[in-house]
Amino acid sequence: MTVARTVADVLADHVVFEVECIDRMYCNVYVPQLQYAGGLLGYIQRHLGLPIASTAPLGKITDAFTAAMRRFARDQQVPWVDFSRGQRKDDVMHEHLARFTAEEGCCSSAGIGHTALDNGFATCEDPAAVQAICNQLGPAQIDELLRKWLALLPHPFTAADREAGYRYDISILQAEFSLTQVLDRPISGRVFFEHVIRDNLDAGRPDQISLIFDRALRRSGPRPTPGRFRTRVITEGVTPSLHIDYKHTTIKQYHKGGRALRTETTINNPDDFGIRKRLTNLPALREIGVSANRRLLGVQRLSHNPIRAAEAFTAVHHPIITDTGHRIAGLRLGDRRAITSAADVPPAPERVRQPRPTTAARRTAGQAHHHRPHR
Repeated sequence: MTVARTVADVLADHVVFEVECIDRMYCNVYVPQLQYAGGLLGYIQRHLGLPIASTAPLGKITDAFTAAMRRFARDQQVPWVDFSRGQRKDDVMHEHLARFTAEEGCCSSAGIGHTALDNGFATCEDPAAVQAICNQLGPAQIDELLRKWLALLPHPFTAADREAGYRYDISILQAEFSLTQVLDRPISGRVFFEHVIRDNLDAGRPDQISLIFDRALRRSGPRPTPGRFRTRVITEGVTPSLHIDYKHTTIKQYHKGGRALRTETTINNPDDFGIRKRLTNLPALREIGVSANRRLLGVQRLSHNPIRAAEAFTAVHHPIITDTGHRIAGLRLGDRRAITSAADVPPAPERVRQPRPTTAARRTAGQAHHHRPHR
């Protein structure tokens, strides 16, 4: 078994298997009709039948719902957590997960043999089956999960409210898309990050960001692209990580557990890509996140291997034959004759705009036409 020498070697020859999935999502549950003043007014006056548009009735509904939720948590022996300002929900979640000792995950229920790697896989008997399970998660499954819990939990709206259309919908606050590539040996991951951290500190520059996210960036003009464009290398202990920022979106790349290369794109605001936040837009967000992970690896692969970059240049430069037998000419970027011919082509003549006549000139021309003798 050869030792990897470059980033391209690691990605091409030392990845045992990979899994691509939605790694984490933060969703918001809301009632669309109550998100604007007119809808709220209609709910209070027309639906509840109250003459005065006041938020006091909503306060009573909220207090009753909170009390019912506390009773449910007490009866079901579920811990109730009141978050303080600045407290990270992830930290609280990990505290409770640390006490969970039962089997979890789709592989266990599907009978797929595996070895866990934190929240990933160190080994897996059937990576294709795992990937197929990951691909099944979408808006329908998440909405079904919400409806399941709404049927179990106390509900703030009555049956009459729901019949009138006041039903919960889901929006996406944050979505994280990950690509985990399990490597054959720990040294392969160390080789990868030694090269990446040394040579990819410019990955956060606007020109590189355009390649990774396939977005046109404007650094000047009336509407420049907002946000910071930067690359950060963070070393915690002996595990370095690479961070790339684009608006509210970040890409994180690190050596997971000394066994796998992990690339994560976290989208904190779908509006960064012109996409609305409703759950129905999850497939479009997923395409952006998955594509960003792959594009980053593609940039790293080509920037660290001139041989593979030359292969990519050759593929563009040479003609190809399609499946139907049609020949498509290549871009002869390195041909001296092509470059010379292009240099010999005279530029297109510029169109000369005639100066617009002044008001006085137009008036003089009109008077001359008026006094022209008739024949």
